[in-house]
Amino acid sequence: METFNVTASRAFARTAMAVRPGSTGARVLSAVFRGHVRLYQATGGRIGGRMGTAVLCLLTTTGRVSGAPRTHVLGCVRDGDQLAVIASNSGSQQYPQWYRNLLADPEVRVRIGSREFTAVARTAAGAERERLWQRALQAAAILEDYQRRTSRQLPVVVLEPVDAQGAAVLAALRARASGSVSGSVSGSVSGAVSSAASRQRRLAAAAAAQLAAQLAGQVLALRRGAAFDVTLLRWRGRPERIGRDSWLYGTGYSAPVPMMTLQAVATVGLARGRHPVAARTLGVLGTVMVPAYLIERETRAVLSPAGRDPIATPVIATCLVMAAVMAHWGRRAGTPE
Repeated sequence: METFNVTASRAFARTAMAVRPGSTGARVLSAVFRGHVRLYQATGGRIGGRMGTAVLCLLTTTGRVSGAPRTHVLGCVRDGDQLAVIASNSGSQQYPQWYRNLLADPEVRVRIGSREFTAVARTAAGAERERLWQRALQAAAILEDYQRRTSRQLPVVVLEPVDAQGAAVLAALRARASGSVSGSVSGSVSGAVSSAASRQRRLAAAAAAQLAAQLAGQVLALRRGAAFDVTLLRWRGRPERIGRDSWLYGTGYSAPVPMMTLQAVATVGLARGRHPVAARTLGVLGTVMVPAYLIERETRAVLSPAGRDPIATPVIATCLVMAAVMAHWGRRAGTPE
């Protein structure tokens, strides 16, 4: 699963590099990222809190124009008693909005897992920046591609905690990195867990990633009029009524809405604790989705070499692979030890 997480994260990162600002693809990715924030908040970081070996955090800045809080998911690097994040913006020539916000107001809120603290942000320079940049590359090699894409030097932002809560969270990260486990460090990092519970956590993460990709596919299909088509049954969807048909038949890039709703309910139930029924439900859904994606005409078109699309192909490929993971882990996680 770790290997897949890294592969999927790179696929999404390269997709982000391919889209144009203000395009439909950019809006789809923005919706996916907002969903990631909500999923992280709802599960305390149990889902969406890691990307391969990298720890993800929620960074909340104050909008420099609106004055409203703005939250983003970012990969972070621990450096002693502070954290570092990279203002990459997928290699765009423009700085990300969150970086512009913290330049105007450097006081930010940082959340790792279920714990949150206040920090002051500053941009690293000189030897400190180079050292932190190299550490960030070890956790996310895609940053090199981002840097090559733009003429601006990607800022390395240091987040220095200003309260005791921040010191406790960083102590938890140090303990986790050194392999020591303490029940007082974090409720989400405790003791040994059974293999069944581990499988269910992985299943919940796979189902959440698959659902996020499906939601992106739903938005994309509605925008493009990509109706669900089954050539084998000689059934063709009608783009002019795709909004209605998406509820019963799905779209060219996503399952029917009731199926996605059931998947969301089962995923949340599984994320809250051991839930064999939810695990079996996700396994059944994954088993149904795999052949559906393989026989659907629009899906096969964007996955074929001649029809690959820089936006739709990674989304559908993620949906298909994660559905297969759901089918596999659903069978195993739903059975007793």
